Amino acid sequence: MSPDGKLDFFLQPIHSWSTGCSITYQEKPVVISSSLGLNGWDRGFALTDVSLFKRDTTWKPVYGERSLVRDHYQEMIVTLLLNSDEN
Repeated sequence: MSPDGKLDFFLQPIHSWSTGCSITYQEKPVVISSSLGLNGWDRGFALTDVSLFKRDTTWKPVYGERSLVRDHYQEMIVTLLLNSDEN
């Protein structure tokens, strides 16, 4: 979810070997169940970790209309482990 709560990102399994995502803005679909296209991952994978980070800082641009720019976001890192094919 975005810091203002308007944008949502959803990660969901489509099959045992595929993952997709969808995005909504103000609870209206923007991207509807789109495959992530993980080429070579057809043997399957496991979700091993999810890390969430938030940042709310400001920075000064070299030029422009504003003297300070706000950098405010939430980040999600998803770790997937590829299943080995040892058979």
